[in-house]
Parts: sequence; structure tokens; C-alpha cells
Amino acid sequence: MRHHLMTAVVLCIGTLAHAGAPLFSDDFTKGPSSLWRNEVGDWAVANGVYSATVPGNFPNAHSSLPYVFGSRLIDVDINDVADGGIWVRSSPAPGTPIGVKGVVLVTGGGVNGGSGLYWHIVPDGQSYGSVIAAAPGLWTPGVSDVHVRVNVVGDTYTAYVNGRFASSITTDLFPAGCVALYDRSSQTFDNVGVSGDVLCESDLSCDLVVDAADLAILLGDWGQPGMADLDHNGTTNAADLAILLGAWGPCA
Repeated sequence: MRHHLMTAVVLCIGTLAHAGAPLFSDDFTKGPSSLWRNEVGDWAVANGVYSATVPGNFPNAHSSLPYVFGSRLIDVDINDVADGGIWVRSSPAPGTPIGVKGVVLVTGGGVNGGSGLYWHIVPDGQSYGSVIAAAPGLWTPGVSDVHVRVNVVGDTYTAYVNGRFASSITTDLFPAGCVALYDRSSQTFDNVGVSGDVLCESDLSCDLVVDAADLAILLGDWGQPGMADLDHNGTTNAADLAILLGAWGPCA
């Protein structure tokens, strides 16, 4: 368990007054939050850190949170950073080689010897596409522990490493989407914090529409806490069903 960067996480979130209090945080001391969806990669907590036990790229090993965000602030500690990253805006792309689409910040990877970060814009889940705005020489791959912050305002995505600017891109291809962690190596994640404006809390499947897929998730969580507890009273019940049905249709 590594908490030496936790102070940085708290300070970073606290300085973004316009984003409000953190919507979500997880230090994994008691296992993963029930909100992590663990779509691909069999994610688990070991020794107080979170990672995919089956990391991979095709399909992408990712674990997302059930919040469709517009603007947002993401803070995360990455230990022994090697290859993986953060899906900053994502939604499912079923039946495709990657399995997810959106904007992803890659930490490590095969560019510049794995010593920095870069972006991919993945329009349809078929291909990661070109490397965008690479920033090399930020760490020693497989050895360094780093704090990564991503700030998204409108169509601009900006990444910071250990409090310093690293890289920025602008794209209007994905106006909203879910946050997810991505793992393709032995690196691990800790001290995740997310703040921002939630556009569609009832979109439990993160596909930008409230429909039968979200209803199935809610019914599967019936009587339990977790992502389908939309009124946050500790259990999934008829009140949450009413909220979901009231939001039926495309996300605004």
C-alpha cells in the first residue's frame, strides 16, 4: 500500500474550486469501491493498490466509474508506471477489438521508451490511431511512482505529472463520457479522486443513453448498495428505479 502521494491528491482537488468537492475518491484500503465496474481485465486490490490481474490492449483492460462527465478533474497515483493510463472520456464499443471508445491518456507505453505520456483519440473501438502530443522523459519506466492529474474543460484535455504541466490536446469528438483506468502492464493505481459535472447519473452502462441496459444493471443490484443506488441511501430499490425511468432516453 502506497500513500506517500495522498497529500498531493487532496491539495490538487481542493484547489479546483469550480469543480466542487470530489464526487468520488478511493484509496483502496478496504478493497475497491463497489462503483468500479471492472469491465475487462479482472481488476482487484492487492496490498492496497488496484490493477488488472489480466492486463491487455485488445480488448482493453479497463475499469470505469458510472458517471457521465462533461468537464472534470481526475487525480490518480500510478506506482511503477509502465504501460496503461486513464480513459478520460469513454463509452463502450461492443464487438470491436478494443471494446471501448473515447479519449485515453497513455502513461508509459511503447513511445519514447515508456518514459512519458501521450494521447489517443479512439473514435469507434477499432484502432487506437496515432500518437498525439507525446511528452517524454517524465519518469523511469517500471520504477517511478507518479501523481497524474487530468483537467478537462470543454474540449481541452490537459495532463500534469507531479504538479507540472506535461501535455494538452483539444478535440470535440467526445463531449461527454465516463472515467476509466486502463492497465497493460504490472503498474498499479492508488488514491483516485474525480470531481466534475455529472451529466447523466442514471446512465449506468456509460453509453450516453438511459435504456434497458441500465435497467438490467439496476435490477441486478436490487437490494444492495453500489452504482445503481441513485439516491445514495445505501440500497437499490423502487426509489432508484423511479429515478432511472424518469431519465429514460438519450443523455442531455
